Amino acid sequence: MNTTLQFDAQALSTMDLVPLLKRYQLLPQLQRDLVIDQAIASIQLTPDDIRIACQQFDMRYNLFSVEDQQAFCRQRGLVPDELEALAIRQFKVQRFKENKWAHQLGSLYAKRKHDFDQVIYSLIRTRDSSLAQDIYFRIQKNEDTFANLAKTYSKGSSAEVGGLVGPVSLMQPHRAIARLLSVSQVGQLWFPIPIGEWFVILRLEERVSAELNDGLKQRLLDECFDTWLAAQMKGMT
Repeated sequence: MNTTLQFDAQALSTMDLVPLLKRYQLLPQLQRDLVIDQAIASIQLTPDDIRIACQQFDMRYNLFSVEDQQAFCRQRGLVPDELEALAIRQFKVQRFKENKWAHQLGSLYAKRKHDFDQVIYSLIRTRDSSLAQDIYFRIQKNEDTFANLAKTYSKGSSAEVGGLVGPVSLMQPHRAIARLLSVSQVGQLWFPIPIGEWFVILRLEERVSAELNDGLKQRLLDECFDTWLAAQMKGMT
């Protein structure tokens, strides 16, 4: 049977869909969702699970009224009865992640804690080597504050806040900066280092140790899921 789908004035047969999915590069997304559906097919939910799934879905998408739900459906070409199926699917995906990887989170966190730890640091950058050295010695001798000198001489957005950056993961800064910060003592001031066309003065202000809280647990679960899904997709090619 060749079903026809109507999109405004355009009618498409189901035979047209695969070529269109390929043309618009949507076929990998379809394959991805089919892999997910197969993975979660055996997960059984209780009535309480379904109620919680719908509540979480409504909270996630700010669906606090019938009007909100109707607008959500219009934007996505859905009917209201399909919302529960979407909510259940998202809940099952989360349950799949927890069933498969929750027991590994402690060891994953221990191995990668350094990636999640954050730092707060002060930075001044200038293209003038002599100026950078002068600023460094003025800070070292307490002739002026790092913040004042950053506002006066530093280039870049951090100058507006006195050179203060963070808290950020050590994965974010330039690798030369990250390397120095990783071995710094709190309060340690570094002599200007050349990075490209800049001369950079650094001082570590604070270390913020990562905790395995709910947010980080979810991040690790999502990363495990994405890695697993990429492997499944690769196996299909």
